[in-house]
Amino acid sequence: MSASPIEQIIYRIPDHGEIAAIVRLMEDVFNDFIAPGYDPEGIDQFFHYIRGSAIALRLKRNHFVRVAATSQKIVGVIEVRNYNHISLLFVTREFQRQGIAKILMQQAIAVCLREKPDLRKITVHADPRALPAYKAMGFKKTGSERLDNGIRYVPMQYKPRKYLPLIQSD
Repeated sequence: MSASPIEQIIYRIPDHGEIAAIVRLMEDVFNDFIAPGYDPEGIDQFFHYIRGSAIALRLKRNHFVRVAATSQKIVGVIEVRNYNHISLLFVTREFQRQGIAKILMQQAIAVCLREKPDLRKITVHADPRALPAYKAMGFKKTGSERLDNGIRYVPMQYKPRKYLPLIQSD
């Protein structure tokens, strides 16, 4: 099941009651694409980080979340910390390669720039298999692959001013 045309996707701030659906989406995508490259410590760390209670706590502090949804379900999510670091970005398997992650990223960057107009960079610890997607969104590698608490990632950054005219916020 894929969205056709892409206009069927709504991008918005999630309701508090949707946290469980967001967690399920991330669990499913992680298990399908990322977990096979992780050791048990990394898998445990990830699942600990995406617990519903942990997300709710982060949202009260210094994080924000946006989702992509059809009329039926949430199909994508982005979480940003301190208006300068992408913490999580996931799109369900059947909705990948349709530009959903890019639009979520553009909207998140717009929020970051609205809150921090002097923002110079946005960082991400990208899963190594997601490098092509992040590169396509304008991120550049800032270091080599690392392993921290079982989590594999490549540090990357984006300089938002370059594409500011393309970014819209609601």
